[in-house]
Amino acid sequence: MNLRNTYPSTMLGLLRIKNYFSQYTIILVICAMFYNISKSQSNFINFLFFVLNLINFAFVAKGDNKASTNKHSRDIARLIKFYSAAILMLNILFIFTIGENEKPDQPESGDQKLKEMYPLLYDNLDLIGFRWHVTPEVEKLDKEM
Repeated sequence: MNLRNTYPSTMLGLLRIKNYFSQYTIILVICAMFYNISKSQSNFINFLFFVLNLINFAFVAKGDNKASTNKHSRDIARLIKFYSAAILMLNILFIFTIGENEKPDQPESGDQKLKEMYPLLYDNLDLIGFRWHVTPEVEKLDKEM
């Protein structure tokens, strides 16, 4: 016996409830994502993560279960995975070669060589996402520690 054929009105009601909750769950997840991103530090790397996740959410929200939609969603997920790994490796390489903090007292360091060779890039490392933007409050806390 098939439940769908035996209880058609009940199944229709359950399907409506499922669709209702899935619509609002997606809205809730997108709102939570916007809230978390607004509280985090904004930079170019995070912005690209945000855009890729929004595109993936759009495919999930579409929810038509077509093969092409699922393929695009999988492709975006693979791209996010590759992008995450690449950014992680670049960040490790950057910290290993250039350093996490500015070193003005070490003129032969990779940090100062980068500053000399590419001053515009060096001045915007916090906007790109390789260094934190240090506010006076954070600098004060850093000195206290």
